[in-house]
Amino acid sequence: MKEAIRRLRENDGLSLKRTADMLIEEAVRLTGSKIGYFATLNKWEHLLTMIAWSKGAMAMCSMANKPIVYPVESTGLWGDCVRERKAVITNDYKNCTRPTKKGIPEGHTRVLRHMNVPMMSGNSIKGVLGVGNRENEYTDKIAAELQSFANEAWPIVARAQERDEKRCVCPKHSGCPFHGRQIPIHDVMFQAYRHRFCEGDHHECAIYRVAQQAGFAKVPGSLYPNQIFRVEEILRRQAR
Repeated sequence: MKEAIRRLRENDGLSLKRTADMLIEEAVRLTGSKIGYFATLNKWEHLLTMIAWSKGAMAMCSMANKPIVYPVESTGLWGDCVRERKAVITNDYKNCTRPTKKGIPEGHTRVLRHMNVPMMSGNSIKGVLGVGNRENEYTDKIAAELQSFANEAWPIVARAQERDEKRCVCPKHSGCPFHGRQIPIHDVMFQAYRHRFCEGDHHECAIYRVAQQAGFAKVPGSLYPNQIFRVEEILRRQAR
């Protein structure tokens, strides 16, 4: 764990998204998992905002363009660590009998095993760090190690959040179809995306990437800021 924290500290200074990517990568390595994810929790502890999935999960999951904001009360098994305020292990997802289990949506990464922990700062939960699909079962010892890692990593993540909040507004916001509310989107999601991309790291915004290289006229009306995985294909088509 010390090595994982050391690597995070050596890269302290990145955006929240890039810090989250590193956090997940280290969590997956630390627990011997194949997939992972990280979400932040608002100060009232009732809204989870998915920040990042591991590359393996993104590659296997067609849900990557789905909403990233989830009310805790409506989350399934993955929200249990917030509700119970402790690590939650599910070593047999298929036969899990927890009442909060909702099943896996169509197109979602197949989950065999799952474990997540609340990322704590004092008595407050600041986020959720989860991993899945370890070859062997997750144990209480592994959960305790992930919990310690998550808690120790939080100050690094918090600094990344603060840096993002201090960044200037995206230079292309004036002509952006998302910022102008020309794209249908729920208010809660709009605020989350605006905070993350328009007022945060706009270089991670799919609309910004396309507009920067091809102009707003080439931005598809169905493109959302979090759909960075679509950018390469869109630009390739525009170049034909």
